[in-house]
Amino acid sequence: MTRSAEHTALVLIDPYNDFLSEGGKLWPLVSEVAGKLQTLDNLKAATTAARAKGIRVFYTRTAVGRRVTMRAGGTPTPAS
Repeated sequence: MTRSAEHTALVLIDPYNDFLSEGGKLWPLVSEVAGKLQTLDNLKAATTAARAKGIRVFYTRTAVGRRVTMRAGGTPTPAS
């Protein structure tokens, strides 16, 4: 099965600077693992490849304590 880029997206959830950048509050705790796994290089490669193919890239955060659903057309709305 193939999907067109028009109907495909790359969604990155919670790519916080505190975890992923030098000087971030939690960087000292995660830098060793992030380096071994090449986390930043892999994120950059994934977003670059997606954009090169016309795939949209979205960044979002987790909505803690609040349920959110998506309406038709992609509009978020709090769940009832």
